[in-house]
Amino acid sequence: MDKNKRQKRLSENINRLTNSLLNMGMPLWRVVEISKFICKQISEEEKSCQKQQD
Repeated sequence: MDKNKRQKRLSENINRLTNSLLNMGMPLWRVVEISKFICKQISEEEKSCQKQQD
């Protein structure tokens, strides 16, 4: 899968997750922390994959 499609799919999934958490009544600050954590994990994984490809 090309990088743009993957990026778009990840973005849509994170948006869906954050909306679901907010709808369940989770506080906004907690949803923001979870989103930051997910993005950080994705970033670290992409760096790891990049190193393996090099």
